Amino acid sequence: MCDTKSSISAYAILIGINAYQEKPLEGSVRDVQRMQKHLEKISTSIQIEILTATRSQDPEARTPIEPQHLWPTHQNVVSALTRVVSSAKPGDIVYIHYSGHGTRTGPYHSYSNSSTGDLALVLLDERNKGREKYLHGAVLAYHLKQMVDKGLVVTLVLDCCFSATVYRRDDSRTRYLPYKPGPLSATTTLTETLPEKTVSPEYRDACMLPNWLIDPDGYAILAACGPHEMAKEIDPGTGQIQGALSYFLLSFLEVSGLGARHDIIHKYLGNKFREMHVHEQSPVLYGNRNQAFFHQSKFEDSGPIIPIIVNRDASLLLSAGEAHGVRMGDCFGVRRVNLAENSHREQSVSVRAVEVGGLTSHVELLEGTLTPQPGRFATGLPRAYLQKYPVRLASDLPNLHELLAALEAQSIRCHTDEEQPYSLYLAMNNNNRYEIYDRSGVDLQKIEHLPDMVQGETDLGSVSDILKHLMRYRFARELRNGVSSESFQESFDAHIISPSGEMYGPEHLIETDEGVKHHLVVTNKGKTALYVYVYNLGFSWQIVNISRGCEVVPPPNPDLGFRELKRRIATEVPRELKGKGIRECEDMIKVLITSQPTSFDLLELPKLSKIESVRKSTIRATTIRSSGYGHTSASENWAALNFPIRTFATK
Repeated sequence: MCDTKSSISAYAILIGINAYQEKPLEGSVRDVQRMQKHLEKISTSIQIEILTATRSQDPEARTPIEPQHLWPTHQNVVSALTRVVSSAKPGDIVYIHYSGHGTRTGPYHSYSNSSTGDLALVLLDERNKGREKYLHGAVLAYHLKQMVDKGLVVTLVLDCCFSATVYRRDDSRTRYLPYKPGPLSATTTLTETLPEKTVSPEYRDACMLPNWLIDPDGYAILAACGPHEMAKEIDPGTGQIQGALSYFLLSFLEVSGLGARHDIIHKYLGNKFREMHVHEQSPVLYGNRNQAFFHQSKFEDSGPIIPIIVNRDASLLLSAGEAHGVRMGDCFGVRRVNLAENSHREQSVSVRAVEVGGLTSHVELLEGTLTPQPGRFATGLPRAYLQKYPVRLASDLPNLHELLAALEAQSIRCHTDEEQPYSLYLAMNNNNRYEIYDRSGVDLQKIEHLPDMVQGETDLGSVSDILKHLMRYRFARELRNGVSSESFQESFDAHIISPSGEMYGPEHLIETDEGVKHHLVVTNKGKTALYVYVYNLGFSWQIVNISRGCEVVPPPNPDLGFRELKRRIATEVPRELKGKGIRECEDMIKVLITSQPTSFDLLELPKLSKIESVRKSTIRATTIRSSGYGHTSASENWAALNFPIRTFATK
């Protein structure tokens, strides 16, 4: 951890509150005390500040048993955050863990979550002993932004909930308190001063403007549940009450240590919640999924992993289905999450898809045995759908037989017969450079914006990787659900609205000048939550999750503050095109809507600008990436919508 490089400092702020006057909790203080012991065991150099509020055994007492300077008051928490910002230097790592009640406020600011409202943490009031005071999400975001802007690497764990629906349940183990409106005073003044953030250039083709105005590459947030769910306290069989998220997170860290990627931890937690039947909450991950957990390590975007659920009858369920490209017969490797560095010691195990649903698939073992240990994941990419895109090779290509073998090794259908059907055509021009043509239209169209593939300097494996990349891009672009139920199709409405109020439905071309802010609007017209994922399919053949995660859209309920999802989208002509004199470009905004939480990491692709980046994307077949699992008993409905956008340069 931080001992490996003396120049890196580590800071931890641990906040646990049991002593609420209304709905006191049992496990919050234990959550952070156990985390403190674990961090101290790992390293003596972590600068830990712990603020706790433990209930007194005296029923008449109205204040915590700790000294007042250690209470998790609004002032003490803000002071702790401010001290880290002042003391830390670029590259330092920060871990913030909050266990206690959360609440939900209305969308007070232009960058608030207009569909569900904003989170607030329920802290203690330093001026009124025993009373509560809110740390509003915008204020927390302000301090996180200061850390990220300074170059700190931040991990935030929120073991609380902010679902108003749970207040109607008489459940002392739910970590929610109803919001009590009051004057925002300094909070409003502070958050109104937050500047609009300039969009990071690597996402400038199409980007979804962030609600919290924080660089999403600088932080990661693990939350106990979505805005419509309950964060619970549980007894894991030890006789001691703890927060579900805190307990399973620490269980993971005790086995695997610090430094695992957040997406791996997130999927592990999702598996554990399902295996332990914690059905009322699904952990949520925001921000940089490839960031290391409280560690200075940086990981390459090394590919997706897919959670495998071991059912009570020992059958295996893969958390990916038709919507992710899985087809009957697709095979995957299996590994345990905590054996990344010692995978050679584990017996090789493979599974094959035998029954494919919309969002999950039943798989069976091909070889080996699967011990009932937690944290099993499938690795690799679906291949069966590649058969849909055969490649024709020009008969005069050099090393033709070797190229055929390289393509067949990637499960790519290929031939040299111009009479047979094909989707892509590989040829060589007069300058001894490979060229690829698209046959999807009436005429062959040369595919632009590809790496320079010089014959003799480009190995055949790279040519094969580029063809496979284009197939995966085309699959994602064409992805639709032809068998979606009519009731599910009627349960939502999605469109994009221009600044002038013009409304565009799916497949309607939007023409706009760069920088103009449109709004993507998704309305839930049903009775259950919807999960929305927004991707940009760009001119460099990249597929990027511009929402940086999943957007939950509960059914509208004015009393609970649940409204439609509304997000701003802006597009821009990339500098690479402007440098070539090209003044316009086309993007595709792909909106995926599902009936249960999942992950579409399998669809994501880097820019096809360099052969090296393509090779990295194909290495994914043996490694890992982020967020997703659904409820085993939930329906598997999904829809995929395309919104084409043509952007014109203005400068």
